[in-house]
Amino acid sequence: MRIVICGWPASGKSRHAEELSSKLGIEVKHTDSLVRTHSWSDASEAASHWFDQPGPWIIEGVAVPRALRKWQARHPDEDPPFDQFILMPIPDEKIQADMKAGQITMGKGHDTVLRGLEDWLGPWL
Repeated sequence: MRIVICGWPASGKSRHAEELSSKLGIEVKHTDSLVRTHSWSDASEAASHWFDQPGPWIIEGVAVPRALRKWQARHPDEDPPFDQFILMPIPDEKIQADMKAGQITMGKGHDTVLRGLEDWLGPWL
């Protein structure tokens, strides 16, 4: 099984991924671990190569849409590289009120990239 989890900052991606990992015994790869040591562009490029690895795996993070976009650019005629796609809900207004401006920007960027992938991701969204 190959599971992708994406969503805004503070939407519960990591928590949900860890719960699934415990339940299913599947390794989780966190795109945040790459962002700490790479630029955003390099992090999503590195994460895009995770999709080439055979499952089972769970890949989660705000950078997932950008990683999928880069994977698709290398594999333009292939279907998405996962079995399950989980889009976490946007945090409610109370949580957003406590977010830093950069987190809001990341969330909006996440949504923009996903909209650009709508034709390819189709039924997954």
